[in-house]
Amino acid sequence: MNLKQIVVLATLSFFAAFTNASTFHTEWKVPRNIHVFSTSGTVYVDMHNAGCSGSRYALPKSHPAYDTIVSFLLAAQMANKKVQLRLDGCIGNGQGKIIGVYVGS
Repeated sequence: MNLKQIVVLATLSFFAAFTNASTFHTEWKVPRNIHVFSTSGTVYVDMHNAGCSGSRYALPKSHPAYDTIVSFLLAAQMANKKVQLRLDGCIGNGQGKIIGVYVGS
């Protein structure tokens, strides 16, 4: 392998490492303690720690699928079904920012 190929490979590896670096998933768990804490409308849910987050995750009211995700979380909690949260980094207080949810079978 020549020097040019090594430089190209190293550069691509560097950029690949940072593509969607802040997006991650929780483990499959039953959501607990779903609540709204303030007038902002942000919904919070407790799950297992993942990535930069502690055990609490936040779904901002501004999310375009807010109602759907809240419905999924509530239904999963009531049916004792496991979910996996898709997260995009963390917001204040080390809370993962929810951008999606998968419901287990």
